[in-house]
Amino acid sequence: MRLTPHKNTKNVTSELKGSGTTLSVKQYFYKQLSKCADQDWEIYSIIVDKAALFKQASEYLEPHRLYNLLSREIMERVDFSGLNDHVQMIVDKCKGKHERSVFDYFLKTNLESKLPINVSLNILHELSHNNAGLQAVDLFCHGIVRKHALGDISWYSEFSDKIVEEIRWKAKLK
Repeated sequence: MRLTPHKNTKNVTSELKGSGTTLSVKQYFYKQLSKCADQDWEIYSIIVDKAALFKQASEYLEPHRLYNLLSREIMERVDFSGLNDHVQMIVDKCKGKHERSVFDYFLKTNLESKLPINVSLNILHELSHNNAGLQAVDLFCHGIVRKHALGDISWYSEFSDKIVEEIRWKAKLK
């Protein structure tokens, strides 16, 4: 577990980060997660070579628009048909207020047509150090990144049975 200091160095909070957490801690985390009664969850991933993409399109690609596009791309693949009442999406609070508003509108506009008529969509933006779910996502993402960037599947192989989609995204810029 990596300790992340806040701006005020007197306060130190614990946050699980994929890059700063040992394999044994990740395995322990997954073992504990597997003991939970409700195991009805899946992983959908989209892999992008950001360095190559931004090099190819740096003059006209806005990062927040790419984030919106990729979010829609992955969410379109999720099967929402079995839901009964609502979808609550929790997103890392990395955008400014205006960009969050645009993101929320963009996703709601694109996803509400996929949801059953009686299912509402709520999008929350939270800081990862305050949300265990976002920390878990970071751990899984780190495993996926290491698989594709380095060929290291040591952590990835622990949770790969939960992966429903693993898309290698190619930019359609023109």
